[in-house]
Parts: sequence; C-alpha cells; structure tokens
Amino acid sequence: MNEQIKQDIEKMKAAIEQMKTAGEDLFSEEIKNLQVKLENAEKELNSASEKVVEVVNQKEQSFVQKYGAGTARIVEIILLGMILYRLF
Repeated sequence: MNEQIKQDIEKMKAAIEQMKTAGEDLFSEEIKNLQVKLENAEKELNSASEKVVEVVNQKEQSFVQKYGAGTARIVEIILLGMILYRLF
C-alpha cells in the first residue's frame, strides 16, 4: 500500500511540473487541486508509517514482556541469520 501511495505522490509531482511548464495560468485550478491531493497523500503515507511503527513497537513490547529480553534477542539473531542466509 505504501508503495502505491509513493508512486501516486511521484505521479502527482510530475503532473504539477508538467502543468507549470505548459502554463501556470492555464492550469492554475488543476495545479491547486493536485497540490491538495499531494498533501493528503503525503499525510496518509506518514500516518500509515506511524501506525506500522506503533504496531511493531506494541508487538515487540508484548513479546519481551511475555518471554523476556534474552529470548527476544535470540529470536532477533535467528531472524537476522535467516535474512543473511537468503541474501547470500
């Protein structure tokens, strides 16, 4: 979802630049509309990112509370090992 939002933001930025080069007076209303959509998309992206971070932090805290910090570190090491194994 975040990738789609990022792509939409890039498309809107490109469209704004195209309209500005074609004539700002001619497309002034469209530019304003796209800028509003761009701001909303950026807010949505930031909000989605914050929610993901919040959920990860909550899950991490509950795991540590349940199983202890030592177990959490072992799980992190195992996961990092799996990632490195898949990369190489």
